[in-house]
Amino acid sequence: MSDQVAGPKINIIKDGPYMVSGGVRLTRAARVYDDDLEPIEWEWGEDLEPRDVHCLCRCGASSTKPYCDGHHVQMGFDGTLSADRAPGATRREVFTGEGIVMTDDRSLCAGYGFCHPHGGVWEQMKDTADPEVRARVERQILDCPTARLEFSRQAGGEPVEEEREPTIAITPNGGLWVIGGIPVIAPDGFVYEIHNRVVLCRCGGSPNKPFCDGSHKKVGFKEP
Repeated sequence: MSDQVAGPKINIIKDGPYMVSGGVRLTRAARVYDDDLEPIEWEWGEDLEPRDVHCLCRCGASSTKPYCDGHHVQMGFDGTLSADRAPGATRREVFTGEGIVMTDDRSLCAGYGFCHPHGGVWEQMKDTADPEVRARVERQILDCPTARLEFSRQAGGEPVEEEREPTIAITPNGGLWVIGGIPVIAPDGFVYEIHNRVVLCRCGGSPNKPFCDGSHKKVGFKEP
């Protein structure tokens, strides 16, 4: 199955790293906070060295993060993938507003908090008859690094997304933000549902592997 996927892709090695092929851009991105310590936008850092293939740590123990140094073998890393493989539509809750339909797949939450400001996007959906509120909700959803929240203009419509080049952004002491619809492929060849944005675990602690669920905070994950 993996060989049939053309272009940029992420192959997950059993109990090992992410093998990112296709010349994917590797960069850094950090959240910017307001005075209330709520995330409001992203600040982009410098790109890392361009490579055709990136071998990225998944166990959290590498001394050469974000790259793998083989520590997963020494520590006997259990990288078992446990995320639900059913289509996201089977999990998504639907919230209908004025001129916007938001869907919510809680299983993809990584805890980055862009949904929280202004009382939360769920509460704001009640006031989307106001164009300013609707535009703000849309921006909050698009700034979320995961596809937990998506929106369309009408029920059953295609999710609205920003067009972005295939990129992986390393977040400070957090997950790998995968941007641009890069396929993520399990060791058995299964291709996870493709999203324009999703966050992969790199601390080794998520019980929803390969996706980040915010466990990096609980385990005190730090970059070197």
